[in-house]
Amino acid sequence: MAGKWRDVALEEVADELTVGYVGPMASEYVDDGVPFLRSLNVEALRINTKDLKFIKPEFHQRIQKSRLSPGDVVIVRTGKPGACSVVPDWLTNANCSDLVIVRCGERLNNRFLAYYVNTVASGHVAAHLVGAVQHTSTSVRREHCGSTFHLSPNKKPSRQCLERWTTRSS
Repeated sequence: MAGKWRDVALEEVADELTVGYVGPMASEYVDDGVPFLRSLNVEALRINTKDLKFIKPEFHQRIQKSRLSPGDVVIVRTGKPGACSVVPDWLTNANCSDLVIVRCGERLNNRFLAYYVNTVASGHVAAHLVGAVQHTSTSVRREHCGSTFHLSPNKKPSRQCLERWTTRSS
């Protein structure tokens, strides 16, 4: 089986790898607007809407690099580093702060990536925390999420395996 899998960097198979908005934003929060995910909203394989913030549509337009679309994968950098989820279909127009954003494209199954990051790669993420022992606020640099992982040349078995896992965990 080892000959059928190869190590790749996330940047090699994802369409785009970027980081959500980092900067002052408290003045941009509104009661109703564009959903704005933060680290505390991303849990392993799910988005938690508790304490979800909203931003002004004008601010959302200014920070398009960090826009989110259904199917994007978001990975926590600070707080619970490595917690990862796929942006759900109901979150059609959103943005985020300080999350790693992976736009998977055709070569990478987003659910496989989220499962992989939350399980197999969790040790790698934990090993690359910045200041994890000395500080209560930990962080993962973007390049740590782009580490190598095993990729099957045939996406179908990974998808079938993941669908079985998803069914069992529901």
